[in-house]
Amino acid sequence: MLDRQIRYQYRTAELVSYVLGTLLSVLILLVWPALMLLAGVFSCSMFNVWTIIVVALLLIATFFIGIVPLLAGIIQV
Repeated sequence: MLDRQIRYQYRTAELVSYVLGTLLSVLILLVWPALMLLAGVFSCSMFNVWTIIVVALLLIATFFIGIVPLLAGIIQV
């Protein structure tokens, strides 16, 4: 009984994690390499742009992986 209640309570979070995980996986595995192929040989300025994009994505990932679960736990308490 308790297991069913817990699964029902976290059903939305589970669905969101599956959908976002799938979308981000497709983005990283298919879209990102396709964009890299279209870019061709990088100039120094283009390399800087891609580096900034990678750093921004890492910061966003850090936020969602590390900080959002902590905030969700604090809100639930």
